[in-house]
Amino acid sequence: CTSFEYNGTTYNTIIIGEQVWMTSDLKTELCNNGDLIPEYQGDNSIGTLSKHSLSEENSELNIFYSWKIALSNKIAPEGWRVPNKSDYQKLISTLGGSNLAGGKLKESGYTSWNFPNNFATNESGFSASGEGYRNEIGVVQDIGKKCFFWSSDTIQSSETASLYLFALNLSFDSNFAELNPESTTNGHLIRLVKDN
Repeated sequence: CTSFEYNGTTYNTIIIGEQVWMTSDLKTELCNNGDLIPEYQGDNSIGTLSKHSLSEENSELNIFYSWKIALSNKIAPEGWRVPNKSDYQKLISTLGGSNLAGGKLKESGYTSWNFPNNFATNESGFSASGEGYRNEIGVVQDIGKKCFFWSSDTIQSSETASLYLFALNLSFDSNFAELNPESTTNGHLIRLVKDN
């Protein structure tokens, strides 16, 4: 399929290697059962299903989701899912490895990314934009500099017993596509991958 509709929004899709990905960030405010996803309320929302919606004048809606949503199986329509670490590793490998894939995943130019937006060609059609992330107090940071996409894989720190989720990290000043553990206190974007 080249597009699909979900909760009132049409999403275009792209084939990258053997995977089918959305070409834009998920923007649903509803779970796949129709329940409303509550707004992020600071520390009280950490560890809950929540979203942080950001829509400034003349810009489209961006939604930073809590880690709980990425793990919940409640966010994706039938036939789609939040990617796991292996899905992202396959995507990165298909695009030439972590030191080349970042530029191929990022939108080119300076509409959503700050200068210099190194090596951004968007040759994959993934169209990642520099939306930043939502921090633990509800402030969106690093707009134009970074973007993070949740995965559905976790890792626990042996030193602190803290839980982390792997996330794909892209940056304005790098060609790298990094897959690193991210704090569950932050909110990140979600891209869906089609079930095989």
